[in-house]
Amino acid sequence: MNILLYLLVVALCDMAYAGGGAGEGWTEHATRTLIFQAVNFSILVGGLIYYLRRPVVDYFKQRAAQYYEVSSRAREQLTKVRQEMSDLQKQITKLEMTWQDSILKAQGDAAEMRNKMVQQAQETAQKAISDFQRAMEIERNSALESLKKEFIEHVAKDVERRLATQLTKEQHRLLQTRSNKSIEETHL
Repeated sequence: MNILLYLLVVALCDMAYAGGGAGEGWTEHATRTLIFQAVNFSILVGGLIYYLRRPVVDYFKQRAAQYYEVSSRAREQLTKVRQEMSDLQKQITKLEMTWQDSILKAQGDAAEMRNKMVQQAQETAQKAISDFQRAMEIERNSALESLKKEFIEHVAKDVERRLATQLTKEQHRLLQTRSNKSIEETHL
């Protein structure tokens, strides 16, 4: 394109130069020169068009193909990016739902664990109360046994003392035998 502009400038300069510096005006020689220059220029332009038309057209077709290819790749990448964005959006939505499910599950697990701990604490407390009651019953029975023995020994000594002072030896021995039998029977 620039070559055509240069050729046009050269042609116009030649015409301006041919216009004269002598002040004689327009001559036949100048007209003939102008016609030759116009014909030469036309031949030059026709030759350029004839010889350069196909390479220029091929060049522009090649450029159009390159632009189309770049545009196609850009469209493919845009489609791929949109698909990835859609996939990411789905994953985000899934994570949000999973997050909410996880929170609900954690709350349920915490409530269940709390209920189990309360139940275990109640069972432990109930067991401790029952163990305490058993221990208390054993201690009470042991204390009653001990008191019973002491009372029996005390009564037996008191009876012996009273019998020894008030009963005869024969009566005393008979009473002692009966007491021992009744004591043995209560222990069995």
